[in-house]
Amino acid sequence: MKKFFIISVLAAIFGLTSCTGEGDEIVGTWEAEKLSMTADNGMVVEVPLAQAGMEMEITFKSNGEGYMKMTSEGERTNGSFTYTLNGTRLTMTSEGEPLSFPISIVGDNMTFELKKEFTGEDYDMALHFVRK
Repeated sequence: MKKFFIISVLAAIFGLTSCTGEGDEIVGTWEAEKLSMTADNGMVVEVPLAQAGMEMEITFKSNGEGYMKMTSEGERTNGSFTYTLNGTRLTMTSEGEPLSFPISIVGDNMTFELKKEFTGEDYDMALHFVRK
């Protein structure tokens, strides 16, 4: 069940893209390491992506374009997107569908902050990346 949930979250993220980027701190290639979820009741679950049979790599270029590679259960998916970074708000757009959410970047660590409802409960989620 957790694996399906993670795949759903990453699929939603994959469908992203946006326009022209700002901020050199995001430029580069980032590898997703883990997904953490905090339920309304305070329960925290942390899942290493490799343990779930997944890999994700995102590259942000200085011209506001990007590229994502994801492997899940041996199936590879690739896609391009555009992005904007306004302060700590990242907007990614892919195939005309924008997705916007807060991020934090500290050195070579980046976190996407997301919210998702699962099994009737709201989860605060964070997808954690490390710069390659």
